[in-house]
Amino acid sequence: MRMTGSTHQASRDAAPCHLLLVTLAWIAISTGAASAQPSPPASAPAPTSDAKPPLTPQIALEELKAGKSPSAARLTEIENAIKPAADAEPREAKWVLARALIERARGNRTPAKELATQAASLSPADADMHYWKGATIFEGIQDVGMFSKMSAADDGKAAFDQAVRLDPAHVAARMGLIQFYVNAPGIAGGSYAKAREQANAIADVPGKKVRGLLALAGIFVAEDDWTDADRVYTQAADTATTPTERAEAVRTHVYALLTKKKDADAALAKLEAAKLVPSDEDSSNFVAAEVYLAAGRWSDAIGLYEKVLSHNPQAGNCLIGLGKAQVASGKPAAAAETFERFLAAFATDSRVDAVRDLLKDAKKKAAKK
Repeated sequence: MRMTGSTHQASRDAAPCHLLLVTLAWIAISTGAASAQPSPPASAPAPTSDAKPPLTPQIALEELKAGKSPSAARLTEIENAIKPAADAEPREAKWVLARALIERARGNRTPAKELATQAASLSPADADMHYWKGATIFEGIQDVGMFSKMSAADDGKAAFDQAVRLDPAHVAARMGLIQFYVNAPGIAGGSYAKAREQANAIADVPGKKVRGLLALAGIFVAEDDWTDADRVYTQAADTATTPTERAEAVRTHVYALLTKKKDADAALAKLEAAKLVPSDEDSSNFVAAEVYLAAGRWSDAIGLYEKVLSHNPQAGNCLIGLGKAQVASGKPAAAAETFERFLAAFATDSRVDAVRDLLKDAKKKAAKK
């Protein structure tokens, strides 16, 4: 099939949400890291018991590779789980990568890139290693000088290309290439046509047809072609073979309307027509809450944010949205507590300064009551 313009698996299918323009992985609820073409977080399965499996080094590594940014406390647990293995085998590629991803979670982009590059050198036949090399290069591209950016972009693209050569089904690496082709100027290799080729290739991966369609729709969004974007988003929902897959397609469409087209009315209409909520999926509830927040339906937004937080108390996106809804609904004291929860959990998050400003404003409003 070709479309035209009208564990290890975790890394292969997911990509850092703030890296990818048209990522079809979730925006991690725990961080809410922004992307140029945001997509909502995918659902996490509901826990079946209160007992958690032991945090082994391998499980800790897979959690890092899933793309989420853990809270400070969770990151400490992950680091403590990985350290004995990394100390025992300092040149084992997967533990070098683990150290890279720990630095990445801390926001230390340069050491993350250096360690990920070392991991790719230690295990040159592993597509994942090259993927993370490319990911960390692009995540740190704003840290290099103007004349070094093009070289860094070439290095990052080459790493994604190598990951795809080694594993043509590596969805995240193809998503990285989409990011490159959409964002780079034409003189530097940018090309919407080549981005669409990558979307087509994703659709050809068994079980990833909907993801390929959603990637294609995201490219149309980047081109500001909403006629084709809406058409392909709808096609993705119609192509879905499971309720979960359909929900992902619908909420990705809704979230694009809200955050890229900036059309809260259209997002609300699509949300309600598709009957996305009520839902047992945190992802759908989060997207609906964001739409209700933008539409001024504060009570509905608050209820859904709180529902997500009841399952994941460290959900950073929801904490910020909940605080905003609480301020708007005349509950600034409650909002101040919510923003303080975010700051306590995500002290190194890139949005700390913005949330501090929100907290300051909430406290001022509370003092006047």
